[in-house]
Amino acid sequence: MNGVDTSVEPLLPSIDREEVKLRSCITNLAVIAAPQVGIISMVLNYIPQTINVFFISRLGDADMLAAVGLANLVFNIGGVSCGYGINQAIETLVSQSRGHGGHHLASVHMAKGMCIGLLLSTILFIVLQFTEVALNFLGQDPVVAKHAMDYVNSASIGIWPAIQYDCIMRFLLCYHHPHVCTWIYAITSALHVLWCYLLVTPSSGLAGAGVAMALTFVGCWVLGILYFVFAMINPSITAIPRDALPRFTRAMFRGWWEYLKIGIPSMITLCSEWWAYEICTLIVGLLQDSAQLAAHVSVCNVSVLMFMMSYGLQTGLSAKIGAAVGSGNLHLARTYCKAAVIMGGGMLIVIEFILITFKMSIVNFYSAPEPEVMVSVYLATLLFPYLGIQEVFDFAQACMQGVFKGLGIQRYAAIVNLFSYYLCMLPLGYLSCIHFELGVFGMWTAFIVSVAAVASSYSIILKRTNWSKHMEAAHVRIKRAAAL
Repeated sequence: MNGVDTSVEPLLPSIDREEVKLRSCITNLAVIAAPQVGIISMVLNYIPQTINVFFISRLGDADMLAAVGLANLVFNIGGVSCGYGINQAIETLVSQSRGHGGHHLASVHMAKGMCIGLLLSTILFIVLQFTEVALNFLGQDPVVAKHAMDYVNSASIGIWPAIQYDCIMRFLLCYHHPHVCTWIYAITSALHVLWCYLLVTPSSGLAGAGVAMALTFVGCWVLGILYFVFAMINPSITAIPRDALPRFTRAMFRGWWEYLKIGIPSMITLCSEWWAYEICTLIVGLLQDSAQLAAHVSVCNVSVLMFMMSYGLQTGLSAKIGAAVGSGNLHLARTYCKAAVIMGGGMLIVIEFILITFKMSIVNFYSAPEPEVMVSVYLATLLFPYLGIQEVFDFAQACMQGVFKGLGIQRYAAIVNLFSYYLCMLPLGYLSCIHFELGVFGMWTAFIVSVAAVASSYSIILKRTNWSKHMEAAHVRIKRAAAL
């Protein structure tokens, strides 16, 4: 059956062969996930922005220091989050095409994604030019709003290379080259220190920091393009087939709707979660209690660092499941899911161990400069049990998103996120935090309830999902795209 001689006795019993295959899947998944955990998420989102804050703080201007955090929030929410979200369609389409053996089709999808990303970047650039108007409308200090606009004006020039490089990163992930992104981010993060040293001065202020950020985005994009050129010249070294590399032909202007049917739900899934957490921070700010707000922001930072582990697993899982679905091997796709459960469980144990064992060390790290004792009290309680409980559900839902992306059914995740975050978390968070006067603990209770709802909904959807149906839909999509 299927070209296999069933008369020959297998060398290993079926259970042993399954164990070997599962171990192999765990190893393969770890190879992709590990660089994602260490570099791609944390460095891109935190290191350059942290360097910006450090150099701005040296200028001794409190308004500038307040503005840089606000500007980063606006640039992330109103800019790159949308581009990063829609680019997730590349993970689905390229990995499925690669698994199906259609490297040329993967090239077309990549070029199509870069073209759509270019158009979206232009729209986002225009939107970001209204940053100062929006901040003034929301009641922010006019001086702070002006400084934030200076940063966004300069940094927004880099939104084109930022979104283009994100396309390159996701393509390299699908072809199992995350280590290339590791080196690119390491180089550009080191150079970002130099850009800030040269450009952030009392006269340039936040505009100089914005230019430094744009240069870092450009550096990532240029190095990514150079690697593509190297791969085209030396395909045997990079192990990326020459026909898989993006080529800009008329084919990239066809089938945009098929791409957007996956890209738009992906963008909604990412942005709805990202934006909801930022809105929650604004709600906590309504308490007019600096100790609670400081504790909330600190625990959110810890939460994001913990999330990097599940994010790395999510991206690796989406690439592996997408390739398995494209090749028609559903058994392999399910085996990768089992591997992700085992790896995720192990990572979660490590996270909970860190939160319990080093809780007071984390509290002291974040609250040492703060004279108010209440910050330490809020921090200690939020770290455990609140964050510890939330991480269980957050880890589960983040990993399951990798399955949605691999199968190409992000639309289900988008609907769940919209309902859970905007009809559950935000209203419940506001009521418990402000109306019932539970403060920051009420907000984190809302976090736990909403993330538990997301994880439970994802589990029910995946349990009832007909994988064969979605595999057939993926193959139909591949054949239709190849015929264009």
